[in-house]
Amino acid sequence: MDRKAGAAFFLSHLALALLHPVAAMAALHGVVPLLHGNGAALRAEFHDWQHAGRSGRAVRLHLLVDPGCRTTAPEGEEALRLAIHDLAIALLSPVIPALHRASGLSAGALWRIVADMACLAFLRVGEVLGEDEAQRGRAIGVTRRPGSPLNNGRSGFLHVALHAPETARLIAERWFLQRGGCCRYYTFSDGQKCPTCVLRPEAEQRAILAEHLAALHAPG
Repeated sequence: MDRKAGAAFFLSHLALALLHPVAAMAALHGVVPLLHGNGAALRAEFHDWQHAGRSGRAVRLHLLVDPGCRTTAPEGEEALRLAIHDLAIALLSPVIPALHRASGLSAGALWRIVADMACLAFLRVGEVLGEDEAQRGRAIGVTRRPGSPLNNGRSGFLHVALHAPETARLIAERWFLQRGGCCRYYTFSDGQKCPTCVLRPEAEQRAILAEHLAALHAPG
């Protein structure tokens, strides 16, 4: 991958690794970890891998979190959303300028990736806990704050429903992450645009996801 794609993938993995447990803690216990300052650190190392007859060298990331970090329990949903937002900004603000210098991706493009991963973290937590609507709403409340670098107006969710053509009976439905940023997977030699890539029109996104649902729920 080129430097821009490398930065996009690195930030995607890092942001999701940080924000997924934060979303879970907020959903399960109503608390937000206080990981400012030296509460979290990242170590990188080269890793030789083999899979399905292929091999290569990649960078493996170790995310280290202070197990004794304190938490805060904001009163009310809005205070909780603000605390999660401020934590995301505090944790990733040092990373954005470094990735911009290393890759040439703009700060705006990088923050859009963070917003996408925040939405994905809440989406996954909501699916596991059966709180889909509440966690999607929390994600929007965290990422679409006026004046925030996370606020791009695109990162969010897309609902797709599959109906039987003869009877219009609902066969399946699902919420998907709708990206506001781009991971640049399409720049790989064998890559392509993600189903909900910001570079695809929404109608095209829906058609691809409907085909995906149809394949999952095909008879037999």
